Amino acid sequence: MRDDLKVCLAAYAVHVVIFIVPVYAARAVMGAKGLPPPCPLGYVETGQGPVDWRPLNPLVFYDAVHYLFIAESGYDTVYRTAWFPLYPLLVRLFGGTAASAVLVSSAAFLLALLAAHRLGGRVSAWALALGPLGLLANAVYSESLFLALTGWALVFLEERKWMGSAALLGLCCLCRPTGWAVWAGAALYLFFFKGRLKIAFAVCVPAALVGALYPAYLWCRFGDPLAFTAAIGHHGRTFKMPLAGLAGDFAGLFSRDPFWDVWRGAALFNLFGLFYLAAAILANPLFSLPYALFVLSAGVADGRLPYTHGFLRYAAGFFPWCLYFKEGKAAVWLVFGGAYLGMVVSFMLFMKLFIF
Repeated sequence: MRDDLKVCLAAYAVHVVIFIVPVYAARAVMGAKGLPPPCPLGYVETGQGPVDWRPLNPLVFYDAVHYLFIAESGYDTVYRTAWFPLYPLLVRLFGGTAASAVLVSSAAFLLALLAAHRLGGRVSAWALALGPLGLLANAVYSESLFLALTGWALVFLEERKWMGSAALLGLCCLCRPTGWAVWAGAALYLFFFKGRLKIAFAVCVPAALVGALYPAYLWCRFGDPLAFTAAIGHHGRTFKMPLAGLAGDFAGLFSRDPFWDVWRGAALFNLFGLFYLAAAILANPLFSLPYALFVLSAGVADGRLPYTHGFLRYAAGFFPWCLYFKEGKAAVWLVFGGAYLGMVVSFMLFMKLFIF
């Protein structure tokens, strides 16, 4: 077995032990005590699905219900267009069930680990495996698929496999709206760093055509190629000045407003995203810049959620930060120290919101 695959399988095994095993152990204890199954905050109230003891229940929560619905029935309303089609399409191809969705996510995460190893070596693979979004990596979410696509797109760009990188960049745009920021980063990377205008066009134009398949579908289905932007706005996400939003959250952490009694811990957790964005910019500034600007400006304006809600999901969903941890003892300590703190906070939040 190749060394990179051995490293990634070992990292994935430790990832499962740290993030998945404790959740199922807690469920087993609750079941033995006759307690009701754990329920995510607001899960039933917002119509996210039933709460029961089915084995995959801990990996099927919140957005998962929309991905599974799209995989089974397609897009019924504009509201669901906020969830991009590539992940539910793959889920449908593999059976359209919760089990097939978990399989797609888990396989994609292993591919993401392999890309991290190719980009930054052993340290980067372990850094990704121990990142604070561990449970989400195997859940019915598109994060792992997006990680794998962005990682291998960058691998192919660095290895000058232009058609492969074009295909993956296009798939990024079909996976999540932030894929277009990855596409823009690739354009900057090729034009300014590689200095090859023809190659930039040869890669980015086909990628844009692939990514445009979803807006074209929305135009035919709902009469609006940008219907997903209205849907995202319906969920409360708007774009605003990033420094103002971050400053507001920092001030809120010390506020006596009851709103922050609920969200203080989550906001602190999401501020880990700043660490990953900074590392991405240091690793590959041109490729990372459009994505970082997108993440920093995607705030919440309706007052129900802090500005940093979901911030870590977006910030850690990108790959150039793996390059920044290639070698050196300082990088190792930084990666594992940050991962340890992130895991502790992640586990505490999960236990509080899902179990207790």
